[in-house]
Amino acid sequence: MRRPVATHSPRRKKRDKGKCPTDEPLKIPSLRLTDEPVKPEQPPLKRTKVAKPTGSQDPVEAGKLKLAQLLTTQRNGNPMIMLKGAIPHLATSSVVWNTIIRGHSLRNNPILAVEFYVRMILCGAEPNSYTFPFVLKSCAKVGATHEGKQVHAQLLKLGLECDAFVHTSLVNMYTQNGELENARLVFDKSTLRDAVSFTTLITGYAARGLMGDARGLFDEIPMRDVVSWTAMIAGYAQCGWFEEALAFFEEMQKMNIQPHPQF
Repeated sequence: MRRPVATHSPRRKKRDKGKCPTDEPLKIPSLRLTDEPVKPEQPPLKRTKVAKPTGSQDPVEAGKLKLAQLLTTQRNGNPMIMLKGAIPHLATSSVVWNTIIRGHSLRNNPILAVEFYVRMILCGAEPNSYTFPFVLKSCAKVGATHEGKQVHAQLLKLGLECDAFVHTSLVNMYTQNGELENARLVFDKSTLRDAVSFTTLITGYAARGLMGDARGLFDEIPMRDVVSWTAMIAGYAQCGWFEEALAFFEEMQKMNIQPHPQF
């Protein structure tokens, strides 16, 4: 008798964490969380003692930050299990998760910041106004427009669209991802429009050669700084409108605004 031939299921391809493909977007869960505990995939880590800091810093908060910094440097392992294994109550600490998300948003693989944001919600930690700027910044870096829109919906549920840093991060995310209509919609609906958000949108228009829209926004800025002037000058230069760029530079000097050395 012939032995039955064993069938092997095809191996799943590992996802490239350095990219955020549009056909496989991250599924960001709803803010309505269940009370089911996270099932461990590996034995929990042993508790480690955190050195007591000196000075007036709260030792509990310092311990949270120290643990978050250690977890940010870890490339392998489930962060939820690592948190629960180290100090169980830290799994729902927004301070720890914000530090982890911030660390990955500044590294060369910012899509991990978005993935850690998803895990933060699954662990029951509530994101706040310190969380979203780094998540939106990461979405802008990797072109994760779909994920950025999901994050936008969640911060609206939490009522954080009135935060100045969150507002500017939203405008920047949509602008860098080419969603100028959505960026302008966020900008127009907000009362937190400052020189930073103005300049962010002006840079987006200038990068696509829409200098008429960029000039219209520039004229509305209540307090223009060297960055705003430089964005317009660079936009005219990129479009080949050198006379307009030179005229803007001369007008900037008449306003006693000195060009920045790095420009």
